[in-house]
Amino acid sequence: MSDILKELAKYPDPMSKTQFCRACHISNATGSYLIASGLVPSDRVGAAKWFVVVQRADVIAYLEHRQIDRQFYQEPPLDPSKHKQRKQPAFSVIQSFDFTKELSKNLQAWIFNQFKALPDILSLKELD
Repeated sequence: MSDILKELAKYPDPMSKTQFCRACHISNATGSYLIASGLVPSDRVGAAKWFVVVQRADVIAYLEHRQIDRQFYQEPPLDPSKHKQRKQPAFSVIQSFDFTKELSKNLQAWIFNQFKALPDILSLKELD
């Protein structure tokens, strides 16, 4: 308890969502989840009610309970039916060829025949 109070002493009361995340060593996404789900009570302030503040007492309660039961605050896994899955490519060169040894030899012979009539860039005589 005293360690938590020492850690939170450098943050104001109430604190913003960003300060809450920094004080608890969690990401902004996790902080947003905790606030949106109501696991950590918060208030909205400001003219448009868009600024979120968290009371220090609520942060202390969260940190103490998190030490006892971390699973309680874990985000649920994403539901794959609600999220787009990565589509497979419509055409894949690797899938369209079945490179067997026979096909590989035939391809090598075809390439050799295509370039056989062309002179080399440097012949062995030119290298001497």
